[in-house]
Amino acid sequence: MSKQFKGILREHEKELLSAWFEQMMQAYPEESRNYFKRVNSDFTNPVGANLYNSLKELLQTLISDAPDADIVNENVHMILRIKAVQEVLPSQAVSFVLAFKQIVEDVCGKALESAGVATKDWLDFYSDIDTVALYAFDSYSESRELIYKMRLDQIRQTNDILVRADLIDKALDMQDFMQCSSSLDADSTAACPSSGCASCASQCQVNIEKGV
Repeated sequence: MSKQFKGILREHEKELLSAWFEQMMQAYPEESRNYFKRVNSDFTNPVGANLYNSLKELLQTLISDAPDADIVNENVHMILRIKAVQEVLPSQAVSFVLAFKQIVEDVCGKALESAGVATKDWLDFYSDIDTVALYAFDSYSESRELIYKMRLDQIRQTNDILVRADLIDKALDMQDFMQCSSSLDADSTAACPSSGCASCASQCQVNIEKGV
């Protein structure tokens, strides 16, 4: 990609950042969107501030003549960790990366056209953004898996506490629990826990008998 292409993007850095952040905010309800836009304080608005600062650093390295892969990965990972906690769809989580293509066209298209930027520069730029999007998808998947494991650990710890307190008679069979969870996720209208796995059903009965 030519230095001319990147130079024009740097001339429009503020407009690119503003448009990119605005596009990211469109994924949130209006009330949350208005709050997250107040990015001046990491303390009162950590989500908005982290999203904005990470996006700013990501933009700065993407439009530099020599993008730093570590900086790209670090800031993409920060953004995707936040989105993973918010439990948005993977396509929604990574869409902000691909949206940058259109933002560049909207903000810098005329300037790039007037400068006679070669088609190859555009194709190289699109390829770079696609690479970032692929990494973003991997990062989101890893973050969701980590959250999933943390929740399972919490379930195990809670179960151990209940066993020690004699509120339930046996430890949770995690294999049965996972099968039961999958079954209930597939049919959210299930009326009774006893229709799930044997482990859940037996513990449910024990809890009823103990008045829990």
